[in-house]
Amino acid sequence: MENCKKPVGLFFFDSTQTYTNAVNDHIKIFERSNYRISFIDYRRLYTGFNFLGYSFIVIHYSVRLPFEALTGIAAIQLHEQKIPKILFIQDEYNALDKTLFWINYIGFDLIYTTFPIELAMHCYRMPAKRFVNNLTGYIPSSLSDIEPLPFSKRPIDLGYRGRRLPLIYGHLGRLKHEFADHIKKNAQNYAPRMVLDIETDDKKRIYGDYWVEFIGNCKAMYVPDSGSNIIDFSSALDYSATAISKLYSVSSRNFYPKEIVRNQLAQYEINGLTNQISPKLFEIVAYEVMIVAHPNSVLSSYGLEKQVDYWEIENNKTGIKNLERFLKSSLAPEIAKNAKKKIFCGPFQESYLLNSFDKKLLELMKNQLCLTKEPIAVKPYSRPFFSNSPQSPILYYLHYIISHFAVFIPSFVKKNKLLRRFLGLQPRLDV
Repeated sequence: MENCKKPVGLFFFDSTQTYTNAVNDHIKIFERSNYRISFIDYRRLYTGFNFLGYSFIVIHYSVRLPFEALTGIAAIQLHEQKIPKILFIQDEYNALDKTLFWINYIGFDLIYTTFPIELAMHCYRMPAKRFVNNLTGYIPSSLSDIEPLPFSKRPIDLGYRGRRLPLIYGHLGRLKHEFADHIKKNAQNYAPRMVLDIETDDKKRIYGDYWVEFIGNCKAMYVPDSGSNIIDFSSALDYSATAISKLYSVSSRNFYPKEIVRNQLAQYEINGLTNQISPKLFEIVAYEVMIVAHPNSVLSSYGLEKQVDYWEIENNKTGIKNLERFLKSSLAPEIAKNAKKKIFCGPFQESYLLNSFDKKLLELMKNQLCLTKEPIAVKPYSRPFFSNSPQSPILYYLHYIISHFAVFIPSFVKKNKLLRRFLGLQPRLDV
């Protein structure tokens, strides 16, 4: 036992998705695990990987199983490993049939799901002990020492960045743009003195340091629920919704008539089934920005009270005028502080996820704690440097193309240290 070293695990993620703070912060949580973890871009699985000496495998949600990111040789290699395998998954309402196939084939022992446990048991047809319910994100430790700009010095009254999602996301998808567009239109008509910075065009989205700066300059931000209450069990709904969208599209912004949505998809939608909070919420409350939410927001299910911890807005003339008046009052900063106090003291801390992960992993590995006797060099997590320049789409797509092309030229990539750093593909040092 004295010669035993701490077990070393593999953590596979998609380095092209770390340009969002939510993904980057979620991955960084596991750096503080009680176990030694090597962080590897999942594309290394397509070039052949030496699993010898590793004690467990984690697949991060940035590796998107619903869209078949792990297939072929990657899936075969994972299937052959007889060590504990843990999956973190999001967007579970997409192509559930494909997700279920790869979960069963690869053989995951534990699944961290954003579904309620009862729903996960029904959808995946597995017992409750195979699931751990978790949030889409947790409060990053970096937000604990934020010093917000004084409320009166912030130039933007109401801010928001969203986008138009495909039809398959149903009502919750439309809340991200339709409700925001209505707020913008009503404010321009009924509260022209309000300073707005609301955009629902995908090209106007903000990432990285630019996003944090934007939040800090806002007095209030619209925060819609995330997720989808339409579960696509067989991928058929996605295909049909895409066909409808193309058939009735009248612009490049994927406009679709409301009656078509209701007739074709509303019958499959169950309100409140999987409503989720967005990880962006934590950054917003950290900067003491007042949350503006639509009626029946999921925030209430996490203990937040409307008009006390967040502002529920009716999307009409009266609702906009009330919001304008309230933002000028001394109570608006108090609501923002109330939300921060409740959320930062609730079960949203990184420690909740980390403690759960270490505890569950200990249970899975109770017979394998002495598997690693020789020291294995660990690859620490490092955010690819292109993520620090998210406003450069050329750099992002260059990384994306090269990272996929690199699968076919492993020897060249292995010799080129600068390229390896750019791609985030450094493997274990002895591989």
